[in-house]
Amino acid sequence: MSRHRRGSPAAGPYEPELTPELAGPGERVRLSCDDPAHAWIRDTCAGLPADPGLSFGRTS
Repeated sequence: MSRHRRGSPAAGPYEPELTPELAGPGERVRLSCDDPAHAWIRDTCAGLPADPGLSFGRTS
């Protein structure tokens, strides 16, 4: 196994999607938007507590 695949988010036999366009000097921004057809998914999660296993918002 290649050392570059350790901890990759890809599961099973799938290759991880790499983002070389974010590499290099200067500011890099990866923008996203919600598809209105899938807005109901976000609505169903609105009242749920955050998963403590995720690192969003952690500073340490």
